[in-house]
Parts: sequence; C-alpha cells; structure tokens
Amino acid sequence: MLEDFESVEQHTDVGGIKSIISVPFFSKNKVIGLLMLSSKESRTISKENQSILEAISRDIGTAISKFITEQELIAKQLSLMSIFDALVELLLVVDGKSGYLVMANKAAKEEFGLSDKQLTKMTIFELLAMPSNTESSDILTMFSDKTGEFSLLMKTADGEKIDYNISYYSYTVEKRDVYVCILRTE
Repeated sequence: MLEDFESVEQHTDVGGIKSIISVPFFSKNKVIGLLMLSSKESRTISKENQSILEAISRDIGTAISKFITEQELIAKQLSLMSIFDALVELLLVVDGKSGYLVMANKAAKEEFGLSDKQLTKMTIFELLAMPSNTESSDILTMFSDKTGEFSLLMKTADGEKIDYNISYYSYTVEKRDVYVCILRTE
C-alpha cells in the first residue's frame, strides 16, 4: 500500500517539501479518502510506521464508510417519517409483545390528543372507550396473524367514542416485532 513512498527532492521548489506520502482510506476494496503527509526534510518510512499507517487507514476507511451509511439511513428515515405523518389515515405502531404504543402519525396524535412523550407510555388498551382489564398478554390474541382486522371502541381527545375498524400488519423493526395499525371508521 505504501510502497510508493519516495523522496521528492526534485520538487523542492513547491513549498520546500522534500518528502511526501499518501495513505488511502479503503472500504470494501474501494478508495474513499486519502491522507497526505509531507515533510520539509528528506525521510524514509520504517516498516513499523508503514504498518501503523496501514492499520490506521483501514480503521479510518471503515469509520468513514459507516458514517456515510448512517447518514444515508437517517435521511431515509426522515423521508419515511414525513410520509408517515403526511397520511390522513390514523396510524398506530404497537409493540407486538407488550401492546405499548411505539409511535403514531400526526393524524392519530391529534385524534387521540397525544404527545410523543405520552404516546410511548401507553398501551393500545388505554385508548379504549371503556375501562379495560385487558392485560398485555391479550395483545397476542387480538393480533393473531401477520395481518388481519378487528374493531375497538376508542375514545378520542374530545371525548367522542368511535368504533374503529383496525387493519394491522406485522413487521420486525430492529429485532422488535411491531404491528402497524390503520384505524378507519365505518
């Protein structure tokens, strides 16, 4: 990788640089960046220092690649969240094991008068119009298949009781089983 290190005495008129070395940053066998070191003294690089620079360049290449991938993922998530919130249908995402609400789109938050902070501390059963003694284990019976439908009488933010027809779809997000629920009135 660094075999091409050489003294550049013939270029001393360029800022007095006598030695220069370039260290490429690789990710998946592709150069994604470069570190260039220069010196005003004529030098050679030892095998030990060469090995250190190669190890550092691999780590930096991996870190840069990971950062770029994470930034692309964040951009995609923000785009999906914009679409999620723009939908006029009421959408709730429910944890498949506990029944806790994971998230809701803007329309659902407004319908039920929920803030993001309140939302994540509630189960879907707390939105029911009638007090319920339903336990979180009962979530498994309501969501018995990967997709399906059921109805629930729920109470809106203004106190109105509405019978919602709920269509749900099972997904796994970051090793967490969730149900995306679309709530419709009849």
